[in-house]
Amino acid sequence: MDSLLARQSLDPAFFASLPSPPWLRLEKDTPSGGKFWSCTIQEHGIDLSWGKRNTQGQRLALAITRCNRGNPIREARSRVFGKLKEGYRLVSSYGPLP
Repeated sequence: MDSLLARQSLDPAFFASLPSPPWLRLEKDTPSGGKFWSCTIQEHGIDLSWGKRNTQGQRLALAITRCNRGNPIREARSRVFGKLKEGYRLVSSYGPLP
């Protein structure tokens, strides 16, 4: 995500040049079958999804005004590192993500 921050600082409108928004999916094994957490970084904020594996789960769109320093990349980075500390692991991603 650091490369995304660098690109954004050089060109604030770089999101428009991407073929699709960067995203990632994390999962964690649990006795009840496991959980997932996913994040999509968009120009207007981040879209989050979470829940039990093999379900649609819950969704939340977090506006840019609610993101860390008004930056969706910083907000996503912070949340991802928090989930990794909780034992989640990266299972799939698209774009320059950790």
